[in-house]
Amino acid sequence: MNPISVKTLVYGTLLIYNGTIAFAVTGFYMASIGFAILFTRVLPKWIGWLSWFSFFTCILAMPAMYFGRANTYGFYNVAGWGPTVIANIPPLVWILAVSITMIRKSKK
Repeated sequence: MNPISVKTLVYGTLLIYNGTIAFAVTGFYMASIGFAILFTRVLPKWIGWLSWFSFFTCILAMPAMYFGRANTYGFYNVAGWGPTVIANIPPLVWILAVSITMIRKSKK
C-alpha cells in the first residue's frame, strides 16, 4: 500500500473525528444535554455530570490543532492519540451509561 494514500486518509478523518470542529460540536452537544438532564431530572444526576465532564474533556482537546502533525505518535497534536483518548472516550462512556440506564428504566 502506498504510504501517501494512507497519510491522506488519516488527515481526512481528522476533520470528522479528531478535529477541533468535531471536538467543539461534541462539547456543545454534551454541555447542552448535561444542562437538560440536570434541570429536567429525566435521567440520574450522575449522567448529567458525566456529560459535563465530557464537555470539559472536549474543551481540553481543542488546542491540539496548534501543536502540529509531524509526530503522529505524540500525545498532544492533531494526529496524536491524546485528543482521541481525551475527547472521544468520555462521550462513548456517556452513551453507554445512558443506553444502559434507559434500558433499565424501560423495564420498570
